[in-house]
Amino acid sequence: MRTLFTDHYYVLLVAYFVAITILCAAAAYVFLRLWNKDNPNRRFLVNTSISIFSTLYILLIFEALFAYCFVQSDGFGFTLAARQWFNKYWHPINSYGYRDYEPSWADKTVFVVGDSFVAGHGIKKVDSRFSNILANKLDENWSVTTLAKNGWNPGNYLNALKTHDKKPDVIIISYFINDIESAAAGKGAQMPSFENKPNKYIRQFTNYSYLANWIYWRIYRGSVGSNTYWHYLKQSYSDKDIWNAHLLELDALISYADEVDARIGFLIWPNLRDVNGSKVITNKVSEYLVNKGITVLNLTKHYENRSVSELIVNSLDAHPNERVNAEVAKLLYDEFAPWH
Repeated sequence: MRTLFTDHYYVLLVAYFVAITILCAAAAYVFLRLWNKDNPNRRFLVNTSISIFSTLYILLIFEALFAYCFVQSDGFGFTLAARQWFNKYWHPINSYGYRDYEPSWADKTVFVVGDSFVAGHGIKKVDSRFSNILANKLDENWSVTTLAKNGWNPGNYLNALKTHDKKPDVIIISYFINDIESAAAGKGAQMPSFENKPNKYIRQFTNYSYLANWIYWRIYRGSVGSNTYWHYLKQSYSDKDIWNAHLLELDALISYADEVDARIGFLIWPNLRDVNGSKVITNKVSEYLVNKGITVLNLTKHYENRSVSELIVNSLDAHPNERVNAEVAKLLYDEFAPWH
């Protein structure tokens, strides 16, 4: 059923169309041949039948449009449209398992390490990601490769660096404010759930109808606030035990760079939906790293006066859009600058 649904959904649409058409033809036969004497009850049923079948055909058309024409990412991959997006755009995958081209190593190597912000969630082409744009800005002495997957945390960053068969000359850690989640989980803090699944009756429609799925998640995501998650994050950053555990994660990344004699820098992302609201967090992390002598590019100051629509992929996906990726690549090139 999964293969039929994901790869051959048109078969189901054709089956729906045939079933509706057969029922429509049967109703027409009844009213034209078996019950052709005019009376108020017949007129009422004829009009009702026309309305019902017209609605079913219209819904079928919209279902087909949403199944094959509407492809859109969302921040957490809940929607069927997001699954379509991943099937269409989440490539290439190289031999290391990352969404990137196969590396072509040069004399000096840059590793850009992070989560979905680096992997390019919502970015259709890898060439539009900041890491790839940066690679195109550098000369032939430099190669840039991406080590990133959706949902990664600092522990994953460190493991990816340690297990890679290439040792970098430069490491750029893309830091997002949710990177403290692993430290918080280690100290017993429970992260609030983002997903509010429909009940089992509604789920029969939302799980198998692109139209119903879009309507449900649009209404749900449009009404969901981030206060609970914000409270969780702020509490995590203000909790001494969690913060100290998180600093150990950051220190481990810095120590690895020292071990392999690589220069390390941190690219710090604010919450693009509320840049000013996340300033207290990004500044706290920046201050710690700067005091340790680490190069930091804190994007808060660059985006605190910009509208949300200028920064994010779409209303359901708060990852940085292509324009922001291009700007960040230029900032890295100009300000990080070991290549100069």
